[in-house]
Amino acid sequence: VTGIDSEAIGLAAMALGAGREKTSDVIDPAVGFVLEAKVGAVVKVGDPLVIAHVNDEGRLDEVTARVRAAYRIGSAAPPA
Repeated sequence: VTGIDSEAIGLAAMALGAGREKTSDVIDPAVGFVLEAKVGAVVKVGDPLVIAHVNDEGRLDEVTARVRAAYRIGSAAPPA
């Protein structure tokens, strides 16, 4: 893992209900992410990058795409 766009991860979590877009939005404390692969981790195809806790399966495809796009995977180690 050479990089993770933390803003994109945060916005994906917000789409699940873990944050507010406007003050009247309700926060769902049961949703969110556990980042299994952090910057510098060595991963291979099929390794989990993130565990998502969701309450609305209808949002899962969109959120999965956002999380995948937030990860940068490369063959070189990230700069220190």
